[in-house]
Parts: sequence; C-alpha cells; structure tokens
Amino acid sequence: MKPATAVVLALALAGAIAALALRPSATDAVAPADLAASPVAAPPAPAPAAAPAPAGAASARAEAPAVAATPLLELIARDYRWEPGNPSNEAESAEDAAWLTRAGFPDPGVYHELRRATMEELEEAARTDLRAQVVFAYRLAMAGNQGSRPLELLQDAAARGSVFALTTWGDVHYQLPAYRNPALGNAYYRLAYRRGYFNAAVVNYTFARSLTAESRLIADAFAEAAWVELLAARRQLGLPPFAEGEMRPGHQQFLARLQAEYAQMRSTQ
Repeated sequence: MKPATAVVLALALAGAIAALALRPSATDAVAPADLAASPVAAPPAPAPAAAPAPAGAASARAEAPAVAATPLLELIARDYRWEPGNPSNEAESAEDAAWLTRAGFPDPGVYHELRRATMEELEEAARTDLRAQVVFAYRLAMAGNQGSRPLELLQDAAARGSVFALTTWGDVHYQLPAYRNPALGNAYYRLAYRRGYFNAAVVNYTFARSLTAESRLIADAFAEAAWVELLAARRQLGLPPFAEGEMRPGHQQFLARLQAEYAQMRSTQ
C-alpha cells in the first residue's frame, strides 16, 4: 500500500467511529446477569451478592456508620450509562450503552472509580464484578512483576463473557513493557472484533502498520489458537459456547462509511 493510501484509509477508519474506551483504552447476546462471576478467591461463607447501588446511594443507608468506608461496588453503577454530550462517554445511543453493558465495559464514571481504587478495594470488588477483575488484572500487569497472573485473570474474564477483558489484554501486550508483544496485542483485538466490538479494527490498523510480515503471521496464527483456548476455558467453567458475535450497534454504518471512503480514494488514484 502506498504511504498516501495508508494515510487516507487511516483517516477513514478514524472518522468512522467514536473515541475508544480503556486505554486506558462481559458475549454473545446475554444480559449482564449472565456474565459469569469472577473467580478471585472469596472469603468464607459470603453473603448473597446484591446488585451494586447507583453512585451516591450508599450515603442514604442509615445503618452504615459515618466513619465506615463505602465499598467500591456501592460507588459504581452496574450498567453503562448513556450520557449525550459527554465526549468521554463512548455510547452513541441507549441501545449502544446496553450493548456495552452486556460486553462488560465500564462507563467513564465507573472506570474512574475503578482506576482510583486501592488494590485491596479492587481485589475485593473483583470477587463479584468482572469489570473490577479486568482493571485489577491491568493494574497487576502495570507492576511488571506479577508473572502470568494478570493474563490468567484476563483469560478467565474473557471466557466468562467480557469483551472488555479482550481489549484490555490487547492493551497489555501493546503498551506495557513487561508484556509487550504487538503481535499478541493484535491477536486479542481481533478476538474483540470477533465478539462484536468492531472498534477494535481501528486500533489494530493503527498498530499493524508497524508490524513486520512475520509479526502479522504470528498474529494470524495466535488469534486462532487463542480463540480455541478461550472456548476450552469456557467449557471448563461449565458455560455454553459463545453464540455468533452480536455486533455492536453501528457496525453497518461503519462498514458503509469505510466502503464509501475507499471508493472515493480509489477514484482519485
């Protein structure tokens, strides 16, 4: 591809979608309750988990001592909130926000709370919340001295239905020095696209231009191997196979925009 052509296509891809989340940027068509619970070790005889209350709700609990710390899960909403006019909110519509909820993505407010939480708070929340598990894994990976544990947590979350875990896994390999391997980052973003998050194609296009032919071959091979491993991990958890990817709303418009931009590019060559 000529350099000028690559630039035009990159602009077409970048203009086709909204800004990406996590990086600081789970799924077949399942409801949030169907996301399997996190495997982070829980304390003995835990009480039944209640749905997290909206932000601020904890302050209304009269029985809570004034000096007690508010549990992290009581500070964050369960669903991805659609906030028109908020440039940091990725959702394009209420339907899109519902998809992001099913795919396990935290909205900007929830992500902020997870990122600012202590590791102890995150580990506690990760026992019942996959979003917390994913951010906990990323924070462990940032430390650079946790071996395979962050990757095991991400694989588990992805097997339980989190598409957010797949993009985070890609980020770990694209961005963090201790785990840097762009070919693997490319592979996990491919799996995110396979699960319906078409925005992953833009990230991969941006990074793929720096990959060698050998690295692209590794990415191709590893993406298929990682998919097989993910399905096996899901079976071991006793969960049904993933259904065909439920594409995020806006996919058809994304493809149409690319097709139009590409046709225009071809006509000017």
